[in-house]
Amino acid sequence: MSEETKLPFSEFYLVIPDTKASWTDNNPINGKGFQPEKNLGHLPYSQWVSYVAEDLNSQ
Repeated sequence: MSEETKLPFSEFYLVIPDTKASWTDNNPINGKGFQPEKNLGHLPYSQWVSYVAEDLNSQ
């Protein structure tokens, strides 16, 4: 179960889990969070959304 949170952009929302996932017992999350599948650090923040959209459409 998750709680959906609206963001200033109507196309996006944030989902916040309200319970602990059982898999975190064996694969705990550290202070840095999840390891991303792709590193967007080489892009300016303003290009992240378009990069992800293009990447999703190419799959």
